[in-house]
Amino acid sequence: MKKIRVTLRGKEAYIKDTKEAHKIHAKGYPGVPLPGGGLKLSLVETAYLLLKGSVEVYLKKEKRVLDMGEFLFYSSQAERKFGKSFAAYREIRERGFFVKIEENYLNIFQPDIKKLRKIPYAKLLVFEENEEIDLVEVLKEARRFQRLGILLFAGVVDAEGDVTYFRFSDFREEGSIQLKKLHLSFLQRLKELFSEDKDLTVRFSFYPEKGGCLLSSTHPEHKLEAILHHTLFFGKMVGDALKLGFYEGRYLLEIFKKKLALSSDQIVVAGEDEQEIGELERLYFQLRKKNFLPKTGFKYGSHFRVYKKLEEGHHAEYLVHLLEKKRLPLFTLEAMVRLATSVNKEMVFAFSKDEEFSYLKVVRVVPAPGKVG
Repeated sequence: MKKIRVTLRGKEAYIKDTKEAHKIHAKGYPGVPLPGGGLKLSLVETAYLLLKGSVEVYLKKEKRVLDMGEFLFYSSQAERKFGKSFAAYREIRERGFFVKIEENYLNIFQPDIKKLRKIPYAKLLVFEENEEIDLVEVLKEARRFQRLGILLFAGVVDAEGDVTYFRFSDFREEGSIQLKKLHLSFLQRLKELFSEDKDLTVRFSFYPEKGGCLLSSTHPEHKLEAILHHTLFFGKMVGDALKLGFYEGRYLLEIFKKKLALSSDQIVVAGEDEQEIGELERLYFQLRKKNFLPKTGFKYGSHFRVYKKLEEGHHAEYLVHLLEKKRLPLFTLEAMVRLATSVNKEMVFAFSKDEEFSYLKVVRVVPAPGKVG
């Protein structure tokens, strides 16, 4: 079978013959058709066609045909991002997608010619394993593309040329109506308990270094502790007392002071951290405000594990981690997302700005034609 000649000029390659250009372009839509016929190809597209045996590459300057090794060497010297871009392009094409190249992304199209549009199915950012990723910038892009119905992926090329994929999305979910109702029921039960026992006192003992909090009460049957633990999963019972996380303790203390309007005689506080409210505490409070149920996520390497609903045997849906810096090594991202996936949870990164938080969900994916997400 005769191979189509591609003429190499700098960082681009050309097919002059109109029929040959059309033949190549019809198979996966590589390159950009030229006015009057012909086709302009990038180095990455040319490398893929050469690998498939569809073309031969002619270096006009030296008047000779390059083999695969020579072409790859030439391209890696001519274009700094060639190695990772070619690895990702090849992998995506082998999966059956059509791919169009732009400066910052690979545009991925579903392989349905009738539905091939200017708007791609997904945008793919390409990285190498030793790079860092700016997750704040990624969140901005994810929001922009979501409005257009476009998914945002990252493809990370490792030292062996294998590609790991992540999908990014703006996380705006809320907790369940069930949790909202439980919260209201919980407040009502506490009000009734303090109404029944006017002398009831609740004690908070905060541990040093935000290590936690011990809650106990003067109720003879310890109904207060039982309501807190069994209604909304606060803390763990230690005898008749309740061992809370530090942020759980601060949250409950605010409820007793503001929602229940207890007097200072009814609340005894020892060892409370008098420092300014920190970012993690604000994040905990906001997750509660969104009707989520956050618990410590230390066992999973994150700040919080987060429940969307509360049922017997039900596990947390998310791991939420507050990022102090907007850039994250891809090795760290992979470790955190992979761990979340292994325990059937989704990884969510939180960013603080102007007393509010934004959230970016990151999920490991295996892109496949016809697959929506």
